Amino acid sequence: MKSKPINVQGNGTWESKFGLMYQFDIEMEDGNLGQYSSSKYQDKDSDDFPFKIGIEVEYEFTPHDKFPKIKLPKKDFNGSFGKKDDVQLMIVRQSSLKCATDVLTHNTDKVKADDVIKLAEYFTDWVMKPEIKPEPKPEPKPIAVSELQESDLPF
Repeated sequence: MKSKPINVQGNGTWESKFGLMYQFDIEMEDGNLGQYSSSKYQDKDSDDFPFKIGIEVEYEFTPHDKFPKIKLPKKDFNGSFGKKDDVQLMIVRQSSLKCATDVLTHNTDKVKADDVIKLAEYFTDWVMKPEIKPEPKPEPKPIAVSELQESDLPF
């Protein structure tokens, strides 16, 4: 939910398993009143304190008879550990280059750098662009029995 703090008061400290916690009573414009605890913020007047009076903030409210809580929402985990797309692309390109080198060096003695790079780019595109599909290979056509000669039979 989103609202603006209209009153923020320091309300002492307490010891937790995370160390000394600073507690604040926060009243929001939408009517919610709760306690916010932090080991980082010692003073409501610090520059980066998240509940500045009059500035809208997204928060979570947990109602309780004696100790209602107000806290910041947890940030979503995107699975990439904050890496930018270009870093991900570099990782895929390195892996693709290694795979292309392995494939080509196991199949021939004379490998050209251009062949390795071309295959690596194909692998990279296949990983990074899901709309690219491998080229289908035509299936061999069955040979009619009438086309077989006696010498073509394995027995």
